[in-house]
Amino acid sequence: MADRNTPPARLLAAAGQPAYELRADLHAVHGAAGETEGAAPVADVGEARVYPGPGAGGGPVYALSGGSLAVPTGRVYLRFAPGADPHAAEGALRGAGFRIERVPAYAPHTAWVAPVEGDIAGALQRIGALSALPGVEHAEPEMLMERETRG
Repeated sequence: MADRNTPPARLLAAAGQPAYELRADLHAVHGAAGETEGAAPVADVGEARVYPGPGAGGGPVYALSGGSLAVPTGRVYLRFAPGADPHAAEGALRGAGFRIERVPAYAPHTAWVAPVEGDIAGALQRIGALSALPGVEHAEPEMLMERETRG
């Protein structure tokens, strides 16, 4: 397994969608105060800014095959088997390093989970462990992306 602080080079998206590829030449800074000294951001993706260079302490940046930038938050959307209660998996989720953040009322067999330690790269490394949990049918990282306007 890769170093826990090293994000995976490739993340799979939903079935039939292109994969996210790591952009080692960029880094993200999360939060409103996010700035990298002496560098202008190359993209603003909502609650994160993307800067050139690897950036010590910065978070990972990915791109879809079309070039759109995507910044992971560390949160993961899980879909369980229909009728399943995500809260029944809380112990297994904790064992995988996650906690339930929210179970949407409109989809009670799904859950947003967040890493217990708040480490984005480590959370991305553990998505496979989430996918392998009993009853989990799909696990997908939350990705912030640039807004696109319709022309």
